Order: sequence, then C-alpha cells, then structure tokens
Amino acid sequence: MVLIVTKSQMEHEELYDALNNSRPSEQELPLEDSGDCELKSKPYVGMQFDSLDDVETFYKEFANKEGFGIRIRTSKKAPRSDNVTSRIYVCCSEGQRKTKNALDSGLSRDDENKARRSCSSLRIGCEAMLRVMKNKKLQKWVVKGFDNNHNHGIISPKSVSYLRCHKKMSNVAKSLVEKFSEEGLPTGKVAMMFNVGDQTFTSRDCWNHLRDVRGKNLDAGDASAVLNYCQKQQAQNSNFFYAIQCDDVGHMVNFFFGWMRDQEWLINTLGM
Repeated sequence: MVLIVTKSQMEHEELYDALNNSRPSEQELPLEDSGDCELKSKPYVGMQFDSLDDVETFYKEFANKEGFGIRIRTSKKAPRSDNVTSRIYVCCSEGQRKTKNALDSGLSRDDENKARRSCSSLRIGCEAMLRVMKNKKLQKWVVKGFDNNHNHGIISPKSVSYLRCHKKMSNVAKSLVEKFSEEGLPTGKVAMMFNVGDQTFTSRDCWNHLRDVRGKNLDAGDASAVLNYCQKQQAQNSNFFYAIQCDDVGHMVNFFFGWMRDQEWLINTLGM
C-alpha cells in the first residue's frame, strides 16, 4: 500500500508539530505553591500589615469567606496618648450574654421570661480571635496571636453578609432612604432594590439610618428646650400631656404633646 502525501498536508503537519513543540509540557509548567496561597488568605503569627485598617479589612474578608462575624474586643493605647498600640479582634460569638435577675431589673417573672424569649444572642463563648500589636521599629502591625477554632457551625455565604460587621449600605442607598422618607414612601423598599452584589442591608437598617439622621438634626439644646417646655406646661395645666420616644442609647428621636381633648380624640379614634 502506497501513502500519497500532498504538499499542503505536509505544511499542515509541520505547523502542527511546531505548535506542539512550542508548548511547555505539564512537567515544565511551574507549579503554584498552595501553601503560599493559603498563607496569604489566612492570618498567621508574624504576618505584617501597614495599618490597622488593613488588619481589619483583611480579617473581615477572611471571616466573610469562613462564615462568621468579627468585632473589636479590646484596644490598648500608649500612656498619655490616643495612639492604639494593640488590638484584639474576636468572633461575634465570643463571650456570654449577661442575664439580669428579675428582681434587679424591676421586671416581673413573666415579663422577664418574655424578654428572654424575644431577645436571642449570638454570644456562646467562642474563643476564635486575632491579636495584633504595633512594632515601633518596623512601623508595622504584626500578628501576635491567632485562633480559628470555633465552637459553633459556620454561617452560609448567603446569610453571613447580613451580620453586622459585613453589612454594607452605600451613600446612594442612604440618600434614597432619606428621599423616600421625605416623600412618604416605604423606606424598606430601598433594601429590596439594593440587595444585589456586595450591598447587603435590611429594612431595619433603613430605619436605623433615619434614626441617626434625626438624632444629628436634633441638637442637645433643642431636646432640652422641648423637654423643659413640656414640663413647664404640664405644671401649669394638668390637661397638658406629652410623650417622648428615645432610642437604645437614650437619645430623643420622637416626641408628642397636646391637650387632654387631643388625648381623648386619640383614644376614640385609635381605640387606645
């Protein structure tokens, strides 16, 4: 049997061989050091950072990938200075939730049980932590301690972004929340519009942002003036009444005052 090879076929075969010879073999390809990649993505003792913000950003990204949240437990400052010299970051499940006795809190036993049922806590004594210290000679932040052993299960990637430390609310979203509030539109819709990509916040965060804005707009002098006015009016006229709503830290966020006829109207209208 005679095999006839044309000139064009020979040229194609030569080109094919040239391409194959120019490609490095699998043995010649440089192997990626998996150990180095793991060290870069995971904290280790001796790891250095340029600033404390870099430390927090790195550990927060690591926690987001691992499925847990972080917070600052302690920070030490230099004597007679506000400069931080060391800091400890811990898992959000670190520590134990403090429980108050019903007698100490002034609540009845039933009220205390209701409060306990309605208030859950993530703190279950997890010991995972990252400790960093400022090296004055190197002018670097150095990792002095790292523990990644958790006593709880990790959180799913979909849910971990809703932890407090991983929530992100852009300035555009905040401005839109304020605009919705001014126009009387439901601000919770903003969370549904922006919860894509790395934007993760809830309708509760929208309300919290409005609370902060109102707190900034209402100065301490204004709040005191309103309270003094209400107390003075109530002392002069028993038909005058007022109500004040405060946030978790005791700042005034809303207030209402009126006369007894207004109170009767509210009771009849709202069924209070």
